[in-house]
Amino acid sequence: MNKIQTIQHIYKLVQKSNYIFVQGHGGCGDAIGSTLAMVHWLERIGKKYIAFSPEPIPEMFQFLPGVEKITADKNSFNIKDFDLLLILDCGDIGRTGIAEKIKAEKLTQTVLVNIDHHHTNDDFGDVNFVDKNSPSTTVLVHEFFQINNISINKNIATCLLNGIFTDTGIFINPATNQEALGKASDLLLAGASLYTILNSILKNKTVLGLKLWGRALMRLQYNERYKLAYTVLLEKDFRELGISGEEGTEGLSNFMNNLNDAKITLILREENGKIKGSFRTTDDQFDVAKLAGLFGGGGHKKAAGFTIPGQLFFDTTQNIWKIV
Repeated sequence: MNKIQTIQHIYKLVQKSNYIFVQGHGGCGDAIGSTLAMVHWLERIGKKYIAFSPEPIPEMFQFLPGVEKITADKNSFNIKDFDLLLILDCGDIGRTGIAEKIKAEKLTQTVLVNIDHHHTNDDFGDVNFVDKNSPSTTVLVHEFFQINNISINKNIATCLLNGIFTDTGIFINPATNQEALGKASDLLLAGASLYTILNSILKNKTVLGLKLWGRALMRLQYNERYKLAYTVLLEKDFRELGISGEEGTEGLSNFMNNLNDAKITLILREENGKIKGSFRTTDDQFDVAKLAGLFGGGGHKKAAGFTIPGQLFFDTTQNIWKIV
């Protein structure tokens, strides 16, 4: 099937399904926006559904209409009960946070639809609408609505525009292209709450959050050989300041990406015996998704991440941070 045929096929699958599961990966404005846009449409056409996120919705996205409809409790549903799974903005099945649950409970007749734009997506769905050149999954959801003549109201427009803004860094990162700008224009005409979104994205820093950034910037190191700037955040930093990992680091990766003498930036963050890494670059000769892939992660060519077991410690003899 070509792209239009795939989009129309997914529409038909939704129409004939009785109980639909919809989710994106956790803590991401694009994933949450895509999920909620689908939720608003499913409610409009009277479909029974469950919306899930593997992580609680960050405070900065609590303004989105319908956000209270998303559950983070993976024990509140059984995958075998659904006849359609809509997986949004997940580069691989592991990003769902419930990969084992899906594999164990999914019935043969249940259709898994994969809608995504990540550079490392491996087409894990039974039906795959994947465009690795798209600036965001919300752009693909907008395209899905357009091709199938689904009207976009203010709530849907706000959710979709939020995803475009977050994945393009409000049109300043390399994901920005003509398609992103065109879709954003369409969504504004459809009534998207521009200033509500901007206030949420831009005015989301707290005093404690900036203190955490201060610790990260104090530890900033630069590897001249690899043109890599990196820093670390320890679990005790979050504990002492009383803030969560996602809340404290939101925006820090993009902020570090403004360095003019580094081609790649990396943040390593401790969390529950694991280390989460976040790569960024603006240089076309680098593909950080491939770097993240070396550690079992993935993402986009310009922005990617990974999670590995371990702890961080500072080696005073070499004056560098290491993982044990």
